[in-house]
Amino acid sequence: HYNGPTNANPSALASNGVNTVLEAWIADLNPTNAGSVFPPIALSNAPNGQMWIVVNPTSTARLYEVSANTNLIGTPASWSMYGSALTGSGASVTFVLTNDAPQRNYRTGVRLP
Repeated sequence: HYNGPTNANPSALASNGVNTVLEAWIADLNPTNAGSVFPPIALSNAPNGQMWIVVNPTSTARLYEVSANTNLIGTPASWSMYGSALTGSGASVTFVLTNDAPQRNYRTGVRLP
């Protein structure tokens, strides 16, 4: 849709009401489908000392990553990539994180390879 036959405006809001058309394209979503949103995230804190973040489903044409931050007060907050980016599989990707810092915040992201 973006840069395709419809030549959609990249800064316009996608049908899901959350992303712009450009953000939807980067995440490999369909910007004309209201139900096309970033995949759900599942969390698990077992086994002890680890946290698993599961993104499902994923696109084989995108990379998924987790960033971490211990201070959300900064403007803008400083996020550092935690571990390596994983290529989508068409199914789920799992990030296994060592829970080694108190009050650590995590976020997932998707980008083009």
